Parts: sequence; structure tokens; C-alpha cells
Amino acid sequence: MQFTQIRNATIQLNYAGKKFLIDPWLAKKGAVPGFGGTINDHIHNPTAELPMPVNQIVDVDAIILTHDHPITGTMQPEMRSARIYPFSCSTKKTLSR
Repeated sequence: MQFTQIRNATIQLNYAGKKFLIDPWLAKKGAVPGFGGTINDHIHNPTAELPMPVNQIVDVDAIILTHDHPITGTMQPEMRSARIYPFSCSTKKTLSR
């Protein structure tokens, strides 16, 4: 097993010959306004650049979402041109691609 932390909760996991992307957040540094009503609402997110090219990050067998992000679909145009992936998510909401 190989575990690679990409950024914050974004992880690549290689296990049993398969590569998984967990909780991808691929927006450019500072692309999203801070979370209103928090002590750091003035800080734009994400706070760090991606450590590798997006095409290298999304080259996976499956994507696992452990929680819902209301802004996930709008923040990740990089993934719209990628292959179609099977998704798994713990939320009861329907996610759009």
C-alpha cells in the first residue's frame, strides 16, 4: 500500500494494484473565498498550490468521496475533461459530475 497526501484531505492511495483518489480538491490556490462566519473567513482556499500536475493526480481507477462539498462540482473543471470515474460517497445527496 502507498499513501500520498496531495493537499489537505486530498489523498492518492495505491492498494492491491488499484489507484484511488480520495476527497479531491483541485482548485487553484486562493480560488475560493474563505468560509463565511469563521475566524479565518478572510483567507481564500485552498491555501496551498497542488504539488503535482492535475493530470497526474486524476490518473486513478476510482474516486472516493467521504463527505459532500457543496462547491465540489464548480471548483473542479480540471476533472470534467478527465475519464469518467466510478464514485462512492457517504452522503444521501445525489452528486453531479
